[in-house]
Amino acid sequence: MNKISKYCGFLFLTGCSFFIFLYFWSGVLKPELEEEPIHYSPEAIEYTQKLRDVSFTEDDLFKIQQDVDYSKGKSGPWYPKSESPILTELVEEGKLPPVAERVGSEPLVLKGVDSIGRYGGTWFQTVGSPHEAEYVGSFFAGASLVRWSPLGYPIVPHIAKRWDSSPDKREWTFYLRRGMKWSDGHPFTANDLLYWWEKEIPLNIPGVATADWMDIGGKTGEITKIDDHTIKFIFPLPYGAFLESLAKFYEICSPQHYLEKYHPVLGDDALIEATMEERWQPSRRSLYASLKLWNNPEQPRTPEDLAVDLSYV
Repeated sequence: MNKISKYCGFLFLTGCSFFIFLYFWSGVLKPELEEEPIHYSPEAIEYTQKLRDVSFTEDDLFKIQQDVDYSKGKSGPWYPKSESPILTELVEEGKLPPVAERVGSEPLVLKGVDSIGRYGGTWFQTVGSPHEAEYVGSFFAGASLVRWSPLGYPIVPHIAKRWDSSPDKREWTFYLRRGMKWSDGHPFTANDLLYWWEKEIPLNIPGVATADWMDIGGKTGEITKIDDHTIKFIFPLPYGAFLESLAKFYEICSPQHYLEKYHPVLGDDALIEATMEERWQPSRRSLYASLKLWNNPEQPRTPEDLAVDLSYV
């Protein structure tokens, strides 16, 4: 017992000596601060913590899309009255039509969140591969029937100005904006959605859009055209989350007036053969896929002038 006590005492004294040794040399070798540490008040700390808090509730949800009365036309506060100075120069040179003609009669109207925006500036974006260039279309641009709001919900209109659904959520009707045009000035209509669904999706070409989101319960829905500005989605089962599925995809239409002549089955044989040789493509399907790529400047895109910023009017 005496030996155990002596042994424990020895360990205790050794530990104390080692601690004193470390404490002494840490004080000798510690870096000298040139300035005293900043001490913040409890109020400043609390304020900073509130600024860093990014949580929100349903009461905080908001949207930047604005509901407007299109029947007011030029007298409406939403009617486009200004544009980027660069575009104004092109209009004055006769290279672009006036902004009101480009936007159309039923534009998407947005209102800035923080303040009135300013034209100009430099956008820095690193692109490490050709695939990443598609991020511009999928994350920063792209036109879909509906879109998420900045905080997710509510889901708001985009290409479609509004929609209706049946009580059982099996039928969804979307009303397209009148006056929309493709980037080459050709009218955008329900035919472009129908072409994508009936003539392009069945091709099943790698790299070209798919439509898995049209399936519910293992069964595929269908798309029908009511008129040039109205289209209906019909499903065999209730599809309560259809808006959420639709908001995730930005490619639900194709410029029929441009792509149909290159369609592997429906296209112009002579034009297809000549273009295959020009683009070094081995087949009709590969040619069609190459024409759909982002780096084909000839393919019309959905219009960038779809929206009017209400902050400027």
